This record gives sequence, structure tokens and C-alpha cells, in this order.
Amino acid sequence: KDTTDWSESSNGSLQMDALSLESASKEAYFSRVETFTPLKWAGKPHELSPLVCAKYGWTNVECDLLKCSSCQAFLCMSLQLAFDFNKYMERCVELKKALCTAHEKFCFWPDNPCPDRFAMLLVDEPRALLQDFLERFQSLCQLELQLPSLRPEDMKNM
Repeated sequence: KDTTDWSESSNGSLQMDALSLESASKEAYFSRVETFTPLKWAGKPHELSPLVCAKYGWTNVECDLLKCSSCQAFLCMSLQLAFDFNKYMERCVELKKALCTAHEKFCFWPDNPCPDRFAMLLVDEPRALLQDFLERFQSLCQLELQLPSLRPEDMKNM
């Protein structure tokens, strides 16, 4: 994002407020989520899912490697399968904490993660749920010619 037009107050709070708006943007959140692919991010437990990592400002840049969208810090998230389940779980907890602690000193993400509601289906709000469904359906309709055609026989084989 272009930061050249931001004016800074005496303590720099205006710039921090503008940066923290990124944590309130659902579009920015999902653009970070979209950086995670099965080839670069596989075999992780739910607490290290793309939705959780993106909540704290991380994007997936390489296999098991995250980068903060603001402070540009890197975080290696390699998770070796272990025969000792307790050690595996300890490593998961350690990596979950690192999502907050691996940022640079003055990065806003540890104190301002995205709201949990970004990763939830709004089943209690039918109007919002229907609107999200319609938006997804319309975006699929725009891809109509790019999507492969499936015959009923193909569906049976699947």
C-alpha cells in the first residue's frame, strides 16, 4: 500500500492507525489466506491453518516459510512428525506462540490481529450468509468459460 500520503503526528500514531486498518480489512485478510497453497503449506494442524496465520498478518512465501505483510519478518514453520506425541504438541504450541512473537519489535500485528469473525461462516446471520454465497456464485459465473465441463458420467466416476 502507498504510504507516501500519510502524515505523521508527533508520536507516529497516525501512521500506526493507518497500518492497523489492514487488520480490519476482510479483503486484505483473504488476500493473505490466498498465498497459502497445498504445495507450500501441508500437514499442519488446525491451530496453524492459513486462516490462523493470516489473522496475525502472515503470508506464505515458500514451503513452511511465512513473511509478515507489514514488518517483513520471516518465520520458519517446519513441523517434523514425531513418534512422541507430546513433543509434537509442544512444537505446535511453540509455533502458535511464534505467530505473535516473531514479528519485529514495533509491528502492530501481535496487538491487533484480525477479528475471529473473518474466518467464520455467519450462520446466525442469514442475510450475510446469502450475500456471501451470491458473491461467490457470481464470481464463479464469470469464470464459466474457464471452468472444465463435467458430464454426468464423470461425476459418477468421481
